[in-house]
Amino acid sequence: EGIYAEVHVATANELQKVLVTHARHTVLHLTAHCSMRPVPSVWLEDECSGPVCLSDERLAQIGPWDEVLLLIFLGCGSELLVRRLFDRFGPFPAVCCTNPVFDSAARNFVKAFYHALGAGYSIEDCFKWAQQSVRCAGNGIQQEAEKFVLIGWDASLSGGASAFHNLSRVA
Repeated sequence: EGIYAEVHVATANELQKVLVTHARHTVLHLTAHCSMRPVPSVWLEDECSGPVCLSDERLAQIGPWDEVLLLIFLGCGSELLVRRLFDRFGPFPAVCCTNPVFDSAARNFVKAFYHALGAGYSIEDCFKWAQQSVRCAGNGIQQEAEKFVLIGWDASLSGGASAFHNLSRVA
């Protein structure tokens, strides 16, 4: 089967477009830097590749987060931002990071996760195997595995990847 993917630069406009036009059928992958001070925020780009800081409040106002099938938000400490979205929209399945994480660990995790998802496995299995992939990796990244968390997931809904015909990735 595989997965159809669209890749967009992580601008506020592109993120809003994906949320509004594809949210109901999308695994949304967001890779961006996060900061926790003075308020939880995510750093995106503007149209000229300059930095744009969106607070958790502004991030929540971009679009219908509760309609995303699965959010993969790989940013240092992104769990706090996702939990703030949950406060506003209710829980939805999300993979995020509890703390700063090495880029190499994130790459390792994401490759294993999407290989399993594309093969039709459940989100829960994809997550478990991706986390194990990081635990088994070399280069001192093994301890990074515990920084990836799956939250907002209802195991009773754990079908395979068949629900994920479209994959939008905002990188």
